[in-house]
Amino acid sequence: MARKRIEFWLDENKPNEQWLLDNIPMLKSKWVFSRCMREGLELLIHFRAWSIKAADVYELLVDLREGNLDKLLAMFPHLRAKFDGGRVGENELAKEIAAQIILQGGSGGYLMKSATMITPKPLPAPPIAEIKHAAVVSADAIADNFLSMFQ
Repeated sequence: MARKRIEFWLDENKPNEQWLLDNIPMLKSKWVFSRCMREGLELLIHFRAWSIKAADVYELLVDLREGNLDKLLAMFPHLRAKFDGGRVGENELAKEIAAQIILQGGSGGYLMKSATMITPKPLPAPPIAEIKHAAVVSADAIADNFLSMFQ
């Protein structure tokens, strides 16, 4: 299966799209731009299927990091029973939920922006991954991979 290249437009006159334009070079310099695009699109497709706006998810993640469960319980009312009336162990549970969201493909330390402008709250930097053993790749495999982009 060949790789596909997708292009899209961003409008510099829209503040949220200008914010994206300002942050793309940083993502590219860290070699995470493509991964962010793939994961972001995948998440947005799931949110749309669940009738949830990306801005609501962003606000939910910020609230969960602060230990507030109100938005989570508003989005998923069936979870209220799991909280013993919604007030026991809120901070620990909110931290656990936020950790699980990130571990299962959440924001991963980079922020998503939606059509509505939201002032981002500062979030802690993600831990730095350490490569312990890298697979040996031949020069031929590297050249084939590179040349496959032009076919």
